[in-house]
Amino acid sequence: PPSIKELNNRLESRGADSRSMIKGRMEKCRDEISHWKDYQYVLINTQVDEVMDQIKSIVSAERLKRTRRKGLANFVDKLNNELKDKNS
Repeated sequence: PPSIKELNNRLESRGADSRSMIKGRMEKCRDEISHWKDYQYVLINTQVDEVMDQIKSIVSAERLKRTRRKGLANFVDKLNNELKDKNS
């Protein structure tokens, strides 16, 4: 959320958690915020649609990482071999 006050308001307005659960979640929030520099991605949940688009972008980017692309090394080797054959 854009502010601690807004986070607390959201948790309270849900009506799903007890006061002690909300307190625990706020303490967890404090811990997570203190480690913000450790995260690769930091999203600020102001608008649901906007943050969902950001999440989709992150998922897409992660799926395209070289280390996750099965068969990519073989594909690149094939391209290199085709170039060698063409230049021979």
